[in-house]
Amino acid sequence: MSDSRFQEKLICRLDEISLNQTKVVLVNDVKICVYRQSSDEILAFGNECSHFGAPLNSG
Repeated sequence: MSDSRFQEKLICRLDEISLNQTKVVLVNDVKICVYRQSSDEILAFGNECSHFGAPLNSG
């Protein structure tokens, strides 16, 4: 059974994100912070701090 909460979507090319760097992309009007942890590992999450609402890509 598939989980309808998750959807695969092309958001950028791998070479657009340097190692250990972030990139903010817009997906369905939501800012997503994408982090390249290693040559083939990507993490993606909402770009808003749950405590203060600040953008996570700002540090």
